[in-house]
Amino acid sequence: MIESVVKESHITLNIKDSGVGIPESLLDKIFDPTEKTTRKGTSGEKGTGFGLPIVKESVELFNGIITVRSSTLDHDHGTIFSLRFPLNREAI
Repeated sequence: MIESVVKESHITLNIKDSGVGIPESLLDKIFDPTEKTTRKGTSGEKGTGFGLPIVKESVELFNGIITVRSSTLDHDHGTIFSLRFPLNREAI
């Protein structure tokens, strides 16, 4: 699911998946390229751990902020990434 929310001074994009979730012990490390944070996905796929640090750097280049919430519970697993960007009303 992708949702956009426009406020007076910013826009937020919420991107939600229903994957295995990210354990709480890894949440503060997933944007650090020096940390090992990869684990198997829903279908057993493997990641590299490089993607989220690149996303964070890209978001910050546009004066944005990225946050993450995640759950690994069997009945309610998945992750929500929220990307918040300032609005430049003159450019719209």
